[in-house]
Amino acid sequence: MAKRKSRKSDRWLLKHIFAPKPERQKSNPERARREEELFLRMDRIIASEGLYLNKNLSLAMIAREVGTNRTYLSAVLRNRDFTFSSYLGSFRVQRVLQLLADPAFTGVDAADIAEMSGFMSDRTMNYYLTATMGVTFSSIRRRTELMAGDKSSK
Repeated sequence: MAKRKSRKSDRWLLKHIFAPKPERQKSNPERARREEELFLRMDRIIASEGLYLNKNLSLAMIAREVGTNRTYLSAVLRNRDFTFSSYLGSFRVQRVLQLLADPAFTGVDAADIAEMSGFMSDRTMNYYLTATMGVTFSSIRRRTELMAGDKSSK
């Protein structure tokens, strides 16, 4: 009897794994408008208040800030091909680039730049830099130092 049940559950599992996925719902213009407004509000709040600098920032915290729940917010991000981590990573990468462009941060250690940008570590920062831009922190630093040297020699 146990063997028979096992086969049945195996077939059920295989059927659901390989079954064709249902088509996404037809686009709803009202829902798309609401999602766009929510995304823009979230974008504005994260950027203007510098929330991305908080290493412990969570999807639930942002959802509370923008007045929705984390499940809906996650779906809005997913519809734009983002995960919450990749979305925050994009803000943090921009911050790294801003800091490296500032001559006041020329000698600052990579770990310190990572911390000032909201990353948990310089390793995480390097991961996001490589994933988004295809270059490491040290290569970006060398390029900015070379560009700064060219400007000062003119």
